[in-house]
Amino acid sequence: MQQIPVPTTAPHISGPIEGAIAARPRDDIMELYGVEPLPVPGDEFPWEEAGIGIGAALLLALMIYYVRRRRRPRPPERLDAAARRRLAALEALDAPDLRIFHAEMAQVLRDYIEASLGLGARKLTSREVVDAFRGNGHMSEQWQGRLEKLLAGCDRAKFCREADADWDPRGAVAECREILDALVVAVAAAPRLASPWKKWEVGRAS
Repeated sequence: MQQIPVPTTAPHISGPIEGAIAARPRDDIMELYGVEPLPVPGDEFPWEEAGIGIGAALLLALMIYYVRRRRRPRPPERLDAAARRRLAALEALDAPDLRIFHAEMAQVLRDYIEASLGLGARKLTSREVVDAFRGNGHMSEQWQGRLEKLLAGCDRAKFCREADADWDPRGAVAECREILDALVVAVAAAPRLASPWKKWEVGRAS
């Protein structure tokens, strides 16, 4: 088979093209027309889209936080705080009913005594509650007298047919609150009141 000879030298270019190429320096880069330049880094960063995304993420995080906070179980209300809240609700009434008002006020004291001291004050009469404190000797005689007077006034308001038109609801709540505060301080100072109060339960059971 006959082989085609391969030229060992580049073909000679003559004419105007040869002159233009020869006139351009070898280290010069020819400009490319019709080609857009490459973007400079940072010129086309999506700042607006990124801001929207960050804002949406923060909003979603806040929504999740508030939902979890509302679902989180609240700590149980303290006994004294619950009693004071009920007294404040009574004090805020504009024209309370005499019997309902005194029944609720006495019940506030009974509920706190039973829950904090273990005495079944809800099932005892006012006289039995006062006698229980006197038999125990925990509170002072002055406090016991104020408690007896308050409970007796509540009983008269609840069961007496003739209503006192001059009664002072706010004054009654203030007196009840002072009696409650003194008892709360005594309970806080002596949290282990179970032993002396158990004598009442044993005495009633026997």
